Amino acid sequence: MATISDIGNTTGIRPVALAEAGDRLGLWGRYIEYGGKVLYSGPLFRRAIMEGDRMRVWFLGSDGSLQGRGGEALRGFEVCGGDRRFFPADAKVDGETVVVSSPSVPHPVSVRYAWATDSRWNLVGREDTPRAPLPSILEN
Repeated sequence: MATISDIGNTTGIRPVALAEAGDRLGLWGRYIEYGGKVLYSGPLFRRAIMEGDRMRVWFLGSDGSLQGRGGEALRGFEVCGGDRRFFPADAKVDGETVVVSSPSVPHPVSVRYAWATDSRWNLVGREDTPRAPLPSILEN
């Protein structure tokens, strides 16, 4: 699986940037061929926990390289409380984690990322590799 939602087509399933989609799929082949010595994916979700009025999300493979593409502020995170109503959230990188909060959700219980069909989300890891969409993840 290669993440291509950030270069995708919001009205269909075919990616807009076919060459880049092919390059990302090719990374998987290189990863297998070279015994895991090639970066093949963006950060992968590991876990999320509540911390008072915010949630902290850990990712595998981040190596402290989490950032918004091009140095921009992170976009695309949402949190919800016990009522399961999601609101856009502020998200900031903190080492190998992302801390997510919203003034509309004083006690978040779940976080999701890149849930909308548009591709305005922008969390990337080393070598500008994108993070796949994150479905609703309850605190664990």
